[in-house]
Amino acid sequence: MLEKLRLIFSKAEPETSAGLLAAREELEVARVAAVEELRRVQAEKNAALVEAIAADDDKARASLRKSLAAAQAELDEITGALVGLDARIEAARATEAGQAAVEDAAQRAALARQREEAASAMQRSLESLADAFKRFDALGRRIEGKLTRRHIEARGEIDFDLLANIGAQLACRTGGRLGDMNTLRGYTIGEFQARGLLVDLPELAKRQNARLGLTAPDLPKAA
Repeated sequence: MLEKLRLIFSKAEPETSAGLLAAREELEVARVAAVEELRRVQAEKNAALVEAIAADDDKARASLRKSLAAAQAELDEITGALVGLDARIEAARATEAGQAAVEDAAQRAALARQREEAASAMQRSLESLADAFKRFDALGRRIEGKLTRRHIEARGEIDFDLLANIGAQLACRTGGRLGDMNTLRGYTIGEFQARGLLVDLPELAKRQNARLGLTAPDLPKAA
C-alpha cells in the first residue's frame, strides 16, 4: 500500500513534484478507502455500542470505542499526511522552477555567446571580402590600361566589378536576408538558382577574362 509514497519518503528516488504528485494520488485513494472504512465501522459498531451502553457492558464499550477510534485515527493520519505532502509538493515545484530558471538563463547565455562568435566570424569574413575586393578592383583597373578600344567597348557589357553577382550571392545564400534582391532580375531565389544564374565568383571571373581575351590559350597536349 502507498508504495510510491514509501519510495519518496525513503529517498529511494529523487523527490520531484511529479513523484510527489503520484504519491499524493495514492494517498488520496487511501483516504477515500479510509473514509469508507470509517463509515462501515461506524454503521457496524454504533448499534452495538448503544446496546453495550444499555447493558452497561464496559468491556464491550471499550472494544467498540477502540475500533471506532482506530478507524478515525487512520483517516486523520492520512488527512494529515496529505496536508504535509501538499507542502512538499509546493516546495518541490518552487525548487524545480528555480532550477528551470537557472538552466534557461544558462541556455540564453550560451546562445548569446554563440551569436557573438558568429558576429565575429562575419566581421572577419567582411574584412576578408573587402580586402579581396580591393585587390580584385585594383587588378581590374590595371587591366583596363591594357585593353584595346574593342575590349573597352565589350567591357561595358560585363559586370567586371562583380557587384551585382556579390549581391545575388548574398541574397541566395541567406534566403534573401542579405544582399540585393534586385540583382535576381525579378526571379525568386529558387527560380534564379534553378536557371543556373547564380555563378560562383571564380567562375564568373574566368568567364569575364575569357570574353576580354585575357586568358592565355591552352597549350596543346603532348602526343
